[in-house]
Formats: sequence, C-alpha cells, structure tokens
Amino acid sequence: MNTFKHTSTIPFDASRVFDWHFQPGAIQRLIPARDNVTVERYDGLFEGSKAVLRLQVGPISKRWVALHTDFESGVSFTDTQEKGPFKSWKHRHSVQPLGDGTSSYTDDIRYELP
Repeated sequence: MNTFKHTSTIPFDASRVFDWHFQPGAIQRLIPARDNVTVERYDGLFEGSKAVLRLQVGPISKRWVALHTDFESGVSFTDTQEKGPFKSWKHRHSVQPLGDGTSSYTDDIRYELP
C-alpha cells in the first residue's frame, strides 16, 4: 500500500475550512485544471454520497466513482474509490484547529496501483 500525506496551515478557523467543502462548486475548485477531470455527477457531500468523475489522459478515458464515508462533523471525512483507475484508493480529509483563527488541513491518501 502506498501513502501520500500532506498537511497545510490555513489562515481560517477549522469550522470554516471544513464547511467550505459543502459549498456549491467546491469539488470542481479542488480539481486542478491540468488534471483533465470532469465531474459527471455529484450528489453533494454527506455520508453515503457519491462523486462520479471522468479522467482523460490522451485518448484514454476512465470513470472514477468515489463514495463519501466516515464523517466526523467539523473534523473529517473519507473518499473511497468504488470504481476507478487504482486497485484501491482511500482519501481522508481532516481539519484541526491551531488557535488564533488558523487550522491545519491534512490529506491522507492510501492507494494501490493497478
């Protein structure tokens, strides 16, 4: 199993950072334009909701279905690949308050290549 973990300090309080993910269009803003990913369907962000994405790499197109689970209100949630380009993919998003109106945001990704 491969891992990628990155933590950023955000100049906003933890609840504001977490709540940002629920804003309309948040998923589109999280995907870099250079990644050539299209959102085909997005149910919103809640326990059991799904995001269906289309990845395009040259002439190859691949559908990616992610299930949102393990919500801890104001703290974290997880995206788990149901179908997609990886053998497995689990992405935990978590926010922690640091004080003085700042917070840390951590992406913890565990994946297996095909």
